[in-house]
Amino acid sequence: MQAFENYLKRHTPLTGEQISVLKQELKEKTYQKGKILLREGESTGLGYFVCSGLLRAYTLDSQGKEHTIQFAPEDWWLGDRNSFYFHEPAAFNIDVLEETQVVIVTKNFNHRPSSLPFTSVPQKTTASLRLRSARLPNGMAKVRISPVPPNVSRPGQ
Repeated sequence: MQAFENYLKRHTPLTGEQISVLKQELKEKTYQKGKILLREGESTGLGYFVCSGLLRAYTLDSQGKEHTIQFAPEDWWLGDRNSFYFHEPAAFNIDVLEETQVVIVTKNFNHRPSSLPFTSVPQKTTASLRLRSARLPNGMAKVRISPVPPNVSRPGQ
């Protein structure tokens, strides 16, 4: 979990105390090589932050041939955006290429920053902790947490 905490410290204005509260929403798990975390067509509300190890996103064509879309090494995010946010069927598979330790992020975590019980949470923190995702042309989603630039308007502003 330390790798994830370090990631948050680098990319958000949260204090250590605030990060401790957020970590209560998370689960850390180690998977062995060969484990399939997500199958194309399944629905999930999970995203994965890789603390150590290596994940892979891939699809299967009509002949059963694998086509790798993305690798997720340490300090990287992997998940299917539409499945995560909307519980739609996943567009790809995710498997474990070597023993991998991940932090499992649920949709609840994505909404948690707005309810942090601290008055010192900067207004931009709520948006800066929102999982960012982009649907790539090949159906793969790149998911990450990153700071929001100060010039970006938010709903209600």
